Amino acid sequence: MSTLTNITVTTYSNVAAVCPQAPPGAQAPVDQLTGYLLWGVIALFIVGFAILIGVAVGATFFRMPHAAKGALAGMAVLFVAAIGYFVGPEILNVILGSGCIDINTSGTF
Repeated sequence: MSTLTNITVTTYSNVAAVCPQAPPGAQAPVDQLTGYLLWGVIALFIVGFAILIGVAVGATFFRMPHAAKGALAGMAVLFVAAIGYFVGPEILNVILGSGCIDINTSGTF
């Protein structure tokens, strides 16, 4: 092993992991904005569902079967999107983990 490789392995072995962190004082506002965004999307799901129910009822009342079918299809898409909205972040959390990058100390990079 060359001297350069020994220095590189020694330097990297002193660092256990690199973890991203928000700057001091930035985490609280970021959490607040994220919370507003998440609750806003949930409110949009509720408003969209209410509108689609109104469209389905109105289309049935005015004897417009294609519009009623479209409203039911919209409800199905909205339901699938809502499930994805609640399951998606957990899938990303499992894939990305904590976000820390472990430095390989075996000497092979």
